[in-house]
Amino acid sequence: VCPECGNPTVIDGKQYKTTCATPSDCAGVFFGDQCSVCACPNAAISSADKVLYDSDHSNARSLCGPQPAIACAECPAFTLTCTAGVCGIAAK
Repeated sequence: VCPECGNPTVIDGKQYKTTCATPSDCAGVFFGDQCSVCACPNAAISSADKVLYDSDHSNARSLCGPQPAIACAECPAFTLTCTAGVCGIAAK
């Protein structure tokens, strides 16, 4: 969560590891305002930090309040990558 951003529901990603040896070492996540109704993965972090991200995501979402009933489109398919030892995400 990014309290220095002025919004406790924003996850900016700076605190998560992105190191990898293969794409299977990575996990897709959403950076930005966790109160966004339709939040598709837009970044990748090291799988080792996924539990930390999930906790931060849950804490941020708990601050969002009631969400409008909006039907979101299916998230675009993506592929996790590991380039030069850094996790990434690419559209399929």
